[in-house]
Amino acid sequence: MTIEDETGTANLVVFESLFEKYRKEILHARLLMVEGKLQREGEVIHVVVKRCYDLSKLLRLLNSSQKDPNVLTLARADEKPLPDFPSQDKRTQVRESAQEIVFPQARNFR
Repeated sequence: MTIEDETGTANLVVFESLFEKYRKEILHARLLMVEGKLQREGEVIHVVVKRCYDLSKLLRLLNSSQKDPNVLTLARADEKPLPDFPSQDKRTQVRESAQEIVFPQARNFR
């Protein structure tokens, strides 16, 4: 995995056994904190991960003007909301047509 902040990028080295242990945190966290050993070779930075923490709940604190603190308004960066259609059938059609554009030769297993 690669992480980035205002100072640059670093590679996270997650071994398979550790990935299985922290699979949920790694795949679902919007804000991930890791603990591990820092290795530097020239300008390349690696962190050999020992522990992972899901700190996604802290993102709610970024929007202090939010009236209801239980509502998380931050969205995943790779998700684009679908237009609001009156029926579920229209949403399904839009989703399927978008899938056909992105994956023209894909098989749809339902």
